[in-house]
Amino acid sequence: IGTDTSLPNTLTFKFWYNLTGLASNTKYTFQPFAVINGLTFYGSKASFTTASPSSPSAYQWPIKVAYSITSGYGPREPIYVNGKWTDNYHNGIDLASGGNMVAVYPIQDGAVVTAKYDSIGGNYIVIKHSNGWYSYYGHLSKMLVKAGDAVKKSTQIGVTGKTGSATGIHLHLTVAKSSQWWVNSQCFDPRSILP
Repeated sequence: IGTDTSLPNTLTFKFWYNLTGLASNTKYTFQPFAVINGLTFYGSKASFTTASPSSPSAYQWPIKVAYSITSGYGPREPIYVNGKWTDNYHNGIDLASGGNMVAVYPIQDGAVVTAKYDSIGGNYIVIKHSNGWYSYYGHLSKMLVKAGDAVKKSTQIGVTGKTGSATGIHLHLTVAKSSQWWVNSQCFDPRSILP
């Protein structure tokens, strides 16, 4: 899509390629060329293979003690809590440990982009991962990280709770393929990537 040289007074060219939209785990072959005064000059062919998306084994469940999934991903009956009805689509899963407050960990290494409170999610944390996906941890009783922190899977980021619109102590986990983690169309069932 460009060169940093002046044509045609040089023998060396540098090209930049826009590679967005390529399929993962696919081999591509390319051959650069230049058209000078109507003549086409071809460079050497080269190939590369795009990386595979992170495999499920790269992820972990955010709670390391016994838990149950108290609400799954997808359509559900609205719940009346704190004077209002919840959405009829659950864009994540709820994990509860028998009413106990337990440690919460990231599902994968990443960087904290948000750690704050709102009336729905309560204390919540959002983490961006290296593949561009985001994970959201809601209703925490304690947040142990702040925006800008780098976290590993071994980093405790918080403690489960019932802040915000929650009927009991649990963790709400959402995973999204973009920074719009609150948009249902960007989210998917976290169980599809967890081991």
